Order: sequence, then structure tokens, then C-alpha cells
Amino acid sequence: QALGGSSKRLKAVQYLALLAYVVPTRVRDRVYQFVSKRRKKWFGSSDECLLWDDRFDDRFVDDGVLTGTYRDPFADPHAKVVPTSINLFEGESPPARGDKVRITWPADSKKDPSVSYDDEFPDGICIIGGTGTISTIDLPMRVVMRVDRESIGLGPDAKGEETMIAWVKPEEVAAL
Repeated sequence: QALGGSSKRLKAVQYLALLAYVVPTRVRDRVYQFVSKRRKKWFGSSDECLLWDDRFDDRFVDDGVLTGTYRDPFADPHAKVVPTSINLFEGESPPARGDKVRITWPADSKKDPSVSYDDEFPDGICIIGGTGTISTIDLPMRVVMRVDRESIGLGPDAKGEETMIAWVKPEEVAAL
């Protein structure tokens, strides 16, 4: 229910994409040319490029939130980044039960990211980027957590629960 509007908008986008796939390339090109010739008249233009403002950082998600590898946004985008996995459980002060953490997907990981399966999502739902509280630590295999549903774009479930149980690999846990 909470995703009803978003789900309908997603369906509309899927239909538009299917329509774009079915429509012949020549027709798509003509529509593109029509829109591109009129876009400045319809949407206007600016003499300046968008620069940082007070809310700039709020509009973008840093790749490090998902991958655990943070990089300087002003660095050369073509420079090679050497990803490093940091397993917090191998450090001197590992997370403990009750700690709030973020779920990441290490950039150098060869494994699939953590996905939560339950009655509500029998095909699974990706929980990378979500936050939650550690419930149980079963090293070296998994960390069981209560993931905040809102942190992965979900509202409360049918029973009103605002968290969901999920397990993640230890290397996917990042401190908040």
C-alpha cells in the first residue's frame, strides 16, 4: 500500500520504455529532433552552470554509501581507484549487539550483495545502503540485523513494523 503511487509510476515508466523499444528507430529519431529543437523554448536555458549550494550534498548519494569506497569528488574521474575492504569485525573495537550500522557492498567484493528474503519479498529485496541495528553476530558467516525499512525506501509493513530482520556478510557492515 505504501508504495502504491510509486509502483504505478514505475509501471508507467516500464510501458514508456517498452513503447520506445517497439517504435522504429526512425520515428524515435524524429521525435528526438522535434523535442531537441524546442527544448530551450519549452524549458528555458541558463547562462550559468549549476554550482554547489547549501543543499548540493543532500541531492546526491556518495558511491561510498553503497560500495564502502569513498573518493574525492574533485579528483580525476579517470584515475584508478584501489578499493579496499574494511571488515570492522577484524579491528580492535568491533561492532557489538545493539550498534547502529550501514550495509555496504565492498567495491572489491566478488560475492553477490546481501538480499533479504521473507514472505513479503519472496524474490528478495536488496538492502545495500540501508541502516539498522545489530541483533546477533555469527562470525565468520553472518551478522543478523533489524534493518530500518525506511532506510531502504519502504514504509511500515502490513503489521506496522518499521524494521525487518535480515542477515548480511560481516564485510558489508560499516560504522555510522
